Amino acid sequence: MIICRRPLLALALLLSLHVSVVAAEQAAVESSCPMIKIEAERLPDLNVPRGCHSLFLAGGEVVAAGGHTSGFVLTETAEYFADGEWHLMDMVYTADFSLCQVLPSGEVLLAGGMKENLGIGQQWTMQTYNPATHTFTGFGCLDKKRAWPSGGVVDSGRVVISGNWYASDAIGCFHGGWAVDSVKPVTQERVNPFIVRTASDNAIIFGWANPKGVQYDSIWADRFRGEPFRVPLLDEWRQLLAVGTDHRMLDCCVGDTATGDFTYLLPVQNRAGEVAIIKICGEDFSLLPTAQPVPAQGINGIIHYFDCVVVDRRLQCAYLAGLDVKHVLYILRIDKPASGWNDGEAQLTLFYTDPLPDPVQCIPVLTDDGDLVFAGGAMEASDTAFHTTNFNPNKAAYILHLGSLAAPAAADSYWWWIVGILVLVVLGGYVIFRIRRTNEANEANEANGAHGANEADEANGANEANEANEADGTDEANELIARIRALMEERKLFLSSDLKLSDVAGELGTSRSAVTNSIRAACGCTFPNFVNAYRVDYVKQLMQANPEAKISTLYLEAGFANETSFFRTFKEISGMTPTEWRTANQK
Repeated sequence: MIICRRPLLALALLLSLHVSVVAAEQAAVESSCPMIKIEAERLPDLNVPRGCHSLFLAGGEVVAAGGHTSGFVLTETAEYFADGEWHLMDMVYTADFSLCQVLPSGEVLLAGGMKENLGIGQQWTMQTYNPATHTFTGFGCLDKKRAWPSGGVVDSGRVVISGNWYASDAIGCFHGGWAVDSVKPVTQERVNPFIVRTASDNAIIFGWANPKGVQYDSIWADRFRGEPFRVPLLDEWRQLLAVGTDHRMLDCCVGDTATGDFTYLLPVQNRAGEVAIIKICGEDFSLLPTAQPVPAQGINGIIHYFDCVVVDRRLQCAYLAGLDVKHVLYILRIDKPASGWNDGEAQLTLFYTDPLPDPVQCIPVLTDDGDLVFAGGAMEASDTAFHTTNFNPNKAAYILHLGSLAAPAAADSYWWWIVGILVLVVLGGYVIFRIRRTNEANEANEANGAHGANEADEANGANEANEANEADGTDEANELIARIRALMEERKLFLSSDLKLSDVAGELGTSRSAVTNSIRAACGCTFPNFVNAYRVDYVKQLMQANPEAKISTLYLEAGFANETSFFRTFKEISGMTPTEWRTANQK
């Protein structure tokens, strides 16, 4: 018995050590997105706690500039990271909720921002940072006082400027001189808009909220040159968690602006909580097809993604950061499809860390080595809720060494390595269990003789009874799958886009696990796959009944939540796209 108990203790310890891995595996199964645990290396803290500051790379160094510090007090300081520490610098003006754009010259433009403590008022101010001398120079002024504006660099280093907080908005242009020219009014006044370059001398400006933070129902985009236009896709898909800094869309560019390829990625979320990636190619907005859905759930529930991606052109991928309520940091890697960003499905991988003792909330900086650096943020350290605070920003800094990771194949091998360990643990536990049962049986036979034989007979009888019960259980499972099919075929529950496993279990008066096990035993698939099969069949019926109907509208009638999920699922089940299937069946 002693020989058996010690391995069992070791098994228990191993299982306890793998609790987080199992949780990650469960989350990965739900999202079908590989999850890989990585380390967030703690860097030395910033000299000044900062929130809503500008974090950027200049001269190969990470720089944290401006923002507000403890008590929601503006700071006229900045600091750069070199030789293993942060070096403090003085700025000319404060820069809280300000514009921040890296210029073609290598200098960095910072403009506007809150005028007073507590996020009050707007500023005219403009200043540049020179990374060679680590100095700031103040000059000129904006076309109007602005707080929380955005910028976008176009040809010849010009910067298109728009956006304001609690004040009127317009479009301005910085030509590199001493002032900003007023260009024209906007169709929709915005706060912290996205400014996306669409040609060598043009850009579009759009956003979801007015200067007081109220959301628009319909989204229009203003052209720097040209007339405005409406973007229907943005009515459904909305901005993710804003972190209070300028959107540097050049960091989100997966195209090559030098050759005229102006393609950008932008993370968004719909009202159902689904997260997706929008691809902006020139003025064309579409959802980026992905091999797996973007995981909305992490180890501890919802992942609160930030509102911009960071592109690594060397590895041909983009990163999207987020946090959960326990302050686990997540990095979603979006890998370029083999056929290019404009064709094929992007592969997703979700990296996650241990809970951060001091959480960070900022768009990360991509270093020259391909690593991600986070520093500061207006997150409050609480393990019960996701909460931001402007009065208590932190000064923590972390680096994630993603640049040294290989392409997706290495990630997949790491994942299978984890799965292999789990399999070995389970097999080892089973072997130990069998050895223990055998030892117990032998000891019982030696001690009790014929009495032990009688007990064995009783055990055999119990086994026969168990087998009979299992047969009855099979009959119950068959009856249950028939009732599940009836719900789908007669009542067509699959037409509801938010149908949940718990809904079906409630209709049948049984447990979620019973429904799952019944579907798996009868069909060999998961509940979502089972429901989606009915939805795909329904779309086929609609296409046959209405040959002229637009395919892009049929998925909503069949219960699919979004277009990307529909096209991916249809091809997985049918082996062809909806258009190919309709063409083949019409012939």
